[in-house]
Amino acid sequence: MTTLPKNQPVNFSLVALLTALGLPLAVCALGFAYLAYATAERQRDDLETLLATVEAADADVLSVYVDQITRRSVRATRPQLEDILDQHLAEARAKFDAALADQQARNAEIEQELAAALATIEHLIASQSLEAVSAASVLSQEDLAFFASQDLAPDPAVGLELFAACSACHSVTPDRSNGIGPSLWALYGGQAASVEGFAYSKALRDYDAFWTAETLSAFLANPRGAIRGTSMGYAGLPDAQARADIIAYLATLK
Repeated sequence: MTTLPKNQPVNFSLVALLTALGLPLAVCALGFAYLAYATAERQRDDLETLLATVEAADADVLSVYVDQITRRSVRATRPQLEDILDQHLAEARAKFDAALADQQARNAEIEQELAAALATIEHLIASQSLEAVSAASVLSQEDLAFFASQDLAPDPAVGLELFAACSACHSVTPDRSNGIGPSLWALYGGQAASVEGFAYSKALRDYDAFWTAETLSAFLANPRGAIRGTSMGYAGLPDAQARADIIAYLATLK
């Protein structure tokens, strides 16, 4: 029997933590998303029941039904009755297919809503955890001196906010999964072009350097100017303070 794809299970174990962190609005948003998810599950079960009913009308059942009707009517031939039943079956399947398509579209919307709610919650948690983190606790003395020489005061929490524009291409999860660009987890202080599984440009592979505040700042300011031949399409970030904040945030990812 045909079965419908199950919605992906959602981990709601963050709710207790969120409540303790004082994020009631985020928890409410996640709760509403969960109600929509549960409703979609019930609708999916209803559709599976409908599909089972349609598929139960197989050739043998139709044959018996046609025989019963034929014995009661001399005006309709067996082929005519079979055509009528085939038509009804086709209509039932068409209705099911339409309902299934609508449900799958709604499931996709719900999954997007859940993903957005969870992303917002994770962002709020990260923001609160970074409020107590100082640049001095994550940056090397050399890098602190580099920023001080430019009268810059890096702020990791601000860097997290600015990094939102970078997250479309780069992930920052501990599993170091790559996206359009390489993972930036544990990037700070590491060797350039060292993330496994990412196809770096030859220019970056040949860039024999470590990612310090100085090298990162130069690269973020003008990627193609700092490393000629890099495949990174980003035009650059001219704001030195913004670069310092992002670098301080990257230094927390370890």
